[in-house]
Amino acid sequence: MQVAARPVLGHCRTPWYVRGKSGVVIAVQGRFRDPERLAYHRPGLPAQALYKVRFQQREVWPTYRGANGDHIEVDIYEHWLEPDQIGAHMHEHDNDHDHDHDASTMTTPCASSAQKDHDAGPMGVYEVLEEALRSLLIEKGILTAEDHRRRR
Repeated sequence: MQVAARPVLGHCRTPWYVRGKSGVVIAVQGRFRDPERLAYHRPGLPAQALYKVRFQQREVWPTYRGANGDHIEVDIYEHWLEPDQIGAHMHEHDNDHDHDHDASTMTTPCASSAQKDHDAGPMGVYEVLEEALRSLLIEKGILTAEDHRRRR
């Protein structure tokens, strides 16, 4: 799999140094609410699968001088993963979960969770500004969280 190389404005849990890099999914950590949404007081739904992805050190750091087999493992949420240019890299894993992996039909790491509603994926520039302004108004006491909930 490859980590998306898209720009980010606002809170992001995907380290910059693995964006655009190819790795191998070695484990499914579970499904969790999206922390990139939770950071802006959104429900973080739908829940996202969290994967442990292994990258070769030389893939991440081209000037790395350690052993060829050295690697780094990073937890990456599913909406940041996309098929690798060379082909899907799914590694067999022992984690028990309610689906199988079929790399030939996958467009995202878990095809069963690939459908997203309007609250999925990274926020656009205006959404980030809207959330920042709302948070500031609540923090300054101009707007309460309850006022905001009633208006939605």
